[in-house]
Amino acid sequence: MGLVVAGLALPISGLAAAILPSSSAHATPTGTGTLEICKNVTSGYVNGTTFNFTVADSGGTSHSVNVAPNTCSKGISVAAGSATVTEAFQAGWRISGVKYTSGSFTRTGNHIAITVKANVDQTLTVTNKGVRGFLKICKTTPTGSGLAGEPFHFTENNTSTLFTAWANSACSKETGWPAGTRLPLAEVGTTGTVVDAITANTSGALSNVNLGAGTADVTIEPGVTVVTYDNIPTPLSTAGYLEVCKDAADGYVWGNTFNFTVTGDGANTTVPVAVGACSQAIEIPNANGGPVTVTEHEYAPFAVSKISGPTVISSNTVDATALVGVTAGNVSTESIVTFTNKTVLGTFKVCKIAGPGIAAGTPYEFYVSGNQGDIWVPAGQCSSLQSAPLGSTVNVQEVGIPTNVQLTAVSVSPSSNDQGSSVASGANFVVGPGITEADFTNTAFGTLKICKVAGDSTTVGRTFSFSAAGNSYSLTPSGVGLGGAACTPLISAPVGNVTVTEAAAANFHISNISVLPTTAAVSGSASSETVAVSQGATTEVQFTNDVNLVPVELCLANSATLATNGQTPLVQWYVNGYALTGTDPSPSCTDGALLQVPAVGTSMTALAEITSTGTPSPGNNRLLVVFGNSDQLSGLSPTSPYAGANTPVASQAFSVGPNGGNLTFTTTAG
Repeated sequence: MGLVVAGLALPISGLAAAILPSSSAHATPTGTGTLEICKNVTSGYVNGTTFNFTVADSGGTSHSVNVAPNTCSKGISVAAGSATVTEAFQAGWRISGVKYTSGSFTRTGNHIAITVKANVDQTLTVTNKGVRGFLKICKTTPTGSGLAGEPFHFTENNTSTLFTAWANSACSKETGWPAGTRLPLAEVGTTGTVVDAITANTSGALSNVNLGAGTADVTIEPGVTVVTYDNIPTPLSTAGYLEVCKDAADGYVWGNTFNFTVTGDGANTTVPVAVGACSQAIEIPNANGGPVTVTEHEYAPFAVSKISGPTVISSNTVDATALVGVTAGNVSTESIVTFTNKTVLGTFKVCKIAGPGIAAGTPYEFYVSGNQGDIWVPAGQCSSLQSAPLGSTVNVQEVGIPTNVQLTAVSVSPSSNDQGSSVASGANFVVGPGITEADFTNTAFGTLKICKVAGDSTTVGRTFSFSAAGNSYSLTPSGVGLGGAACTPLISAPVGNVTVTEAAAANFHISNISVLPTTAAVSGSASSETVAVSQGATTEVQFTNDVNLVPVELCLANSATLATNGQTPLVQWYVNGYALTGTDPSPSCTDGALLQVPAVGTSMTALAEITSTGTPSPGNNRLLVVFGNSDQLSGLSPTSPYAGANTPVASQAFSVGPNGGNLTFTTTAG
């Protein structure tokens, strides 16, 4: 709806403009307008052609629209304000005119700057004119080539139509194309000629040039684009061929592959060649008799020993290089060079060290890896020098070791060559410069048996410890004498003297050591025995143990009162049921009853019965247990006196300690 102001009918937007301050006329327009883009063409091939436009409006939105020739697009809603309309480049077309229904515009190339008015339908009409160019193909050839005036044929745009140009004479007829069109061109091959060059009279018009195929792409420019093909006669071949062969001077070289580099006369290639074979024919592009350099790559431990061939100009076995002459021709005239290699060898020897029980000169067998086979080495000697490739790894194993003989040590000298040698794996070493030595030590073995014999019942069931030949053993006899003896299994021991030692056992002592056979006894002490072990024989050592006996003394002490009255006490001892008689006038136990008993496991009960001579005063004699050695006797407790007519009796139970002891009964007058 409009509004009448000062006699004028205005739209709302016009009203707003009329009442705003004049400064607001320069504010950024707001709202949207409608834009149509129309395309007119005045000339050119339009079948199937469309034109693409991009509209970038003031609101930052980009609109894309395609317009066919002589039509208009639908209306596009575009933010009011400045906008840029860009027509995409179309080969063969150029903008020739622009009209804008809403005012002025500015055009820079394919970019058109306009101002979009809000709430207004506006139309931008862009007129294009078709631009054409023309193509012709010309042919040149060097003077004296013999090709001048000869016809050559071409195709354009991958069609079957042929266009003809005559060398150094007439070009092909012109063909018209829209400017900017990119055309593929191809020369139809002519026997005896090759394309030497393809050029164009316009800068940058050619691309994807392939002289071998005679093809190129040309971009048509306005005016006449001239593409010139230059042909020459097919050059005569200068290529020659070379084969490299590999031979072996010894068996170690076989089975390997060597690499060679061939350079010179246009060649630069690396080829592998197996021993006993030759490479394929190697093309030397510009063969002119040489020299071509053939170099063998370094491959230890092999060295070139000979270089031969009918066209070898010179050779150097140290540098593994040959200069070879190669002439142009086919494979039937190829040159052949043969490199022969030898193996650089190192030396080693195997030595047999005679350990305990091994007689010098006894032969021992060894297996050596690397096709060396078996060798025999007498004990105390070394093998002859053996050869193997320098830097190679060798394993030596001792085989066929006799019964009762063991391999006890393996070593390699120098140790830097050792690769983990051991008794289990044998000698493993790298063959280095100089001589590598592998040493094997053998030792003869017999067997040893240790037995523990109980000399008394107290020793039965006790565990005793032994050491022999670096090992420890424990034995517990089950009965008295050999019938209850405990023995070790047969112990493997090196031939020679072996010392068997029994560890000290508290309260027990070794009462006897015997050796079977007796001739195997070497020397002994209170706790050990050194015996001789013979190869394949068993030496037995028997240790007999007894419990230590300790003294126990039973004493009677007189009280001062009893002695004053002139009484002499008489005592009858009963120990574990056995009667002992004795007197003791003082508490010093010098005349007491002395017993020898086992130091451990002994429990006893002593019973003392006393009578006395003289007149008791003031009353009957009495007997009282007073003391005992608490560190040597256990289970002691005071016993109350026994009142009887001159027949006092007292008893005491006790256990004997490891050092024995004494138990004192004291009399008193009661």
